[in-house]
Amino acid sequence: MKIKTIIGVLFGGGLIAALLLFFNLRTSTLINYENNDYILQNRIFLNPFPQNEIKENYSADFNNDGINEKTELKNNIASVFSNGKKIFETDPTWKVEEIIIGDFNNDGNTDLGLYLWKKGSYGTSRPFWVKENDESYRQHLFLYDWDERRNKIMPLWHSSNLPYINTKTILEDIDNDGKNELIVLEKPYDYLSGQYAKNVAVWRWNEWGFENIWRSEDGKFDDLVISK
Repeated sequence: MKIKTIIGVLFGGGLIAALLLFFNLRTSTLINYENNDYILQNRIFLNPFPQNEIKENYSADFNNDGINEKTELKNNIASVFSNGKKIFETDPTWKVEEIIIGDFNNDGNTDLGLYLWKKGSYGTSRPFWVKENDESYRQHLFLYDWDERRNKIMPLWHSSNLPYINTKTILEDIDNDGKNELIVLEKPYDYLSGQYAKNVAVWRWNEWGFENIWRSEDGKFDDLVISK
């Protein structure tokens, strides 16, 4: 796998040296799918004010009644409101960092995805073959959808400890097969805060969870964009 790098901003050599003292050199990785393979292309640019791209509020119709529910992420707690009434709230012991809305399991319905940090790889439903719960504090991806029988938002799928920190996730049908994939930036847990992600990975839902179908070679990745 070869990654082509484009210098997005060109200045004179002396000016570059001066600017780098005040600006952050950032790398935006473009990914697309061509000829049955994933292609990466890096674009380097100067970004003086790094921005947090995570949205704290969304609007989505979870129960397919034609009226959008509203989500809110505040003080690391995620909530969902219907007609101004709170109908869902996450455990206050969790640290929810991001809300992602979309069809994760490709059943045609809108799901609520949450990236969060919590202690313990499993909850009360630990697999019988696991003797002890891993009590480390790690990142998780929890999915919820609308349960028509119970008329409420219910768990769809909860991950155990993620193998890497997912620093950015895009939910999109990148290979145009009619099904969404998770395209993520992965960073090892022992990397320092703010350090580059190490890999780009693509995950696909397989009825019981997500399976990794592609991962890049090790590199330095700061941002991720789907190339159109």
